Amino acid sequence: MSGMHEFHVATGRHVVTYEPDGLPAGVITGYVDEMGGFVVEHVMTFRRNVLRPKIRTALRGPWPFAYAVLHINERHHRCTNLQSLARWAGFVEYAPTWWVMYPTLATATAGKES
Repeated sequence: MSGMHEFHVATGRHVVTYEPDGLPAGVITGYVDEMGGFVVEHVMTFRRNVLRPKIRTALRGPWPFAYAVLHINERHHRCTNLQSLARWAGFVEYAPTWWVMYPTLATATAGKES
């Protein structure tokens, strides 16, 4: 049907809200996979210039997951920028379009440009 919107409701998801000054500035959503890792589904910002600080804050905070994984679709119009951001945040590409971050390693390497 033309013009109809599809909605998908997912269960078992985590939503991490970034509130640097007590007001929401963005969220990261995802789920825990079968091996205890966090699969990042969405990274959203509500204000300009909060994406990098949000990721850095999330990496330095308490992290109850063994690792984090994200998928960057090569067809995304900002793929190169997203790959650069992932690398900056401490993720490494382990397979085409898939990136992984281990919290201990990421804390030591986050913010270093390659």
